Amino acid sequence: MMLVPPEALAEELGVESSTLVKWRYLGKGPKPTKVGRRVLYRREKIDEWLEQQTRFEYERR
Repeated sequence: MMLVPPEALAEELGVESSTLVKWRYLGKGPKPTKVGRRVLYRREKIDEWLEQQTRFEYERR
């Protein structure tokens, strides 16, 4: 299981880290995992979320 810190995920997605904070608050974006006090993202959850976003955008057209 690979865990990705928010800073790395924000860079990968091309968004600010504050956007990820906002998404967590709103229940959007990839589902985060807490390890102790740290918020991290599982690579599998990121990939699943990206796949859903791609499918959704394709279906809307």
